[in-house]
Amino acid sequence: MLQKIEGIENNVVLDTIHLKRNRLGRYEGGDIEALKGLLDRPSISCLDIQDNYLENPDILPEILMKMPSLKVLYLMNNPCIKKITGYRKTVIASIP
Repeated sequence: MLQKIEGIENNVVLDTIHLKRNRLGRYEGGDIEALKGLLDRPSISCLDIQDNYLENPDILPEILMKMPSLKVLYLMNNPCIKKITGYRKTVIASIP
């Protein structure tokens, strides 16, 4: 089970990543550090990180909003969505 995303920077054709039901959010460095590896692969357009343990709502501005190609996001069943006011509208409006 993955706790941190890393080592994807050399996968130049990677555009979809499915990390559903892992241990993201259990990394001792925090949620942002656990997801920082996503920024190494700007071609990711579809991201599935459902059913993890992500609690920090700052993953939206610190990680997800910085992903230039992101078109599809699956984030349900993470504690952080309860901490984001107007979750669905906020996420849609925030991600370019």
